[in-house]
Amino acid sequence: MTGLQMFGGGFALIGVVLLRIAYHHWRDRRAFMANSAVAEGVVIGLVEDGGGRDDRAWFPKIRYRTQAGAEFTVQSAMGGPSGRIAVGDRVPMRYRIDQPGNAERDSVVALWGACALIGALGAIFALIGVAALTGMIAA
Repeated sequence: MTGLQMFGGGFALIGVVLLRIAYHHWRDRRAFMANSAVAEGVVIGLVEDGGGRDDRAWFPKIRYRTQAGAEFTVQSAMGGPSGRIAVGDRVPMRYRIDQPGNAERDSVVALWGACALIGALGAIFALIGVAALTGMIAA
């Protein structure tokens, strides 16, 4: 087995694993969307996360009220640089009807961004691996 074949096999394997993870994430998100409701939330705080000065991200802490009137507070898994969202901003939220504490901002990036990113990386790795294994990439 040549070094290029090992390289190709490794990339193809990583690609397949990433695509499988993306598929499971996509399936979980579809189930979440099918059993969810939308509510308006209010940003009540920003939680800083990140190591160095240049790579800090701010994750909004959001309070929302369900259709049944129960109030919940969650920290969004989707953060970004300071200034994109501020305390007091109103944001749409999506929560599970059977688990109203399980919620996320109702935006394409917050709901589908991780799935799309992992899937794109998986496809790139798989394509490079297959190209190396089939000889489309020369040594």
